[in-house]
Amino acid sequence: MKFLTKVSLAAVAGAGYYLFKTKQTPAEAVTNLKAEINHKKIALQEFKAARQKLNESLANFKSEMGTVDVVSNQFQRELDEFMFIIQPHIDELNKYVDKLNSQTH
Repeated sequence: MKFLTKVSLAAVAGAGYYLFKTKQTPAEAVTNLKAEINHKKIALQEFKAARQKLNESLANFKSEMGTVDVVSNQFQRELDEFMFIIQPHIDELNKYVDKLNSQTH
């Protein structure tokens, strides 16, 4: 019982000190406390909504990564095919450039 009495007295003394220090009446303190609690609730709800959006965006991003791999592989295949077709022409041009360079030096 002594412990409960001490805790109650400490709580009352703490509340009294807070009211004295902030120069508030008990009614003002309660109003301010309610406003602060409501503000925290709204902030928590906004945080939960933002976290949910982030999780959805990450899931969407992960699902789109498969599409990126497919397109990247297709692009690489087409580039390889183009290089296969164009390489003989590049080799001929290089031979011609080398021949011109050797004639000028």
